[in-house]
Amino acid sequence: MKHKSVYVSFGACLLGLVVLRTLQLLFTIETATGFYKPTYEYFAYVLIAAVLFSVAVIIYFSVVDLGRVNPNPNLKVKSIASIVVGGLFAAKCVESIDYYKNSKLGMFVLVVEILAAVGFILFGALNIANKKPNPAISLMFIPVFIVELIVVFIKNNGINSVPERVYDVVMLALCVWFSIQLAKDINGHLTEKETKIMFVEGLITSAACIITILPRNLVALFGYESLLHRSAISEPIYFVFGIFVLIYVIDLFWKSKKEN
Repeated sequence: MKHKSVYVSFGACLLGLVVLRTLQLLFTIETATGFYKPTYEYFAYVLIAAVLFSVAVIIYFSVVDLGRVNPNPNLKVKSIASIVVGGLFAAKCVESIDYYKNSKLGMFVLVVEILAAVGFILFGALNIANKKPNPAISLMFIPVFIVELIVVFIKNNGINSVPERVYDVVMLALCVWFSIQLAKDINGHLTEKETKIMFVEGLITSAACIITILPRNLVALFGYESLLHRSAISEPIYFVFGIFVLIYVIDLFWKSKKEN
């Protein structure tokens, strides 16, 4: 198996974090305030320790196991994932247009989401057609995550929204960072060392998207939606984007060190 130690450790850490996050949402958070229940305050330290341990494990095995950059010649999987992300952004625009049109900020958010939808769909379609994406397309991914990050601060500045919102802020900040690296990689501006850094950052971004969004949707699916804080992001767009990121960075190092 290619890069077995990296992906096994990543999968194990991701599974553990999803379980911990789901337990956190089900049992440890006061819905009205978003803060930990007094008897479960220690759980925050457990999660922080688990996240730091997972990041350390991912970095270690990436350093040990990665060889030279050797992209996967088959672009179909990541192209389909890109088109799905674009489609979800487009669907969000259609669903929210009545809400967005009531304010200048809303209209601006709508514009950048349309831009992202077009960018992801074009990127996937051009890859499927074996055509190199125009450099301008790579810049269409970035604004939506920056704007969403700003909106988080504008809409949720009350103290009662801070604890669970930390996950949203970290997730979106990592999405901004990765989208910038993605644009540079598409345009061939990354060195070998920078591409390896992008690989590690991509795994961390993917994990952040999955552990932020998936547990919230699992809790809602199990019929406990009332336990979720009303301000928390739960759109599947970010979960699917996390999958796209994971596929993209895996494709960068398709062959193992022994095969290089």
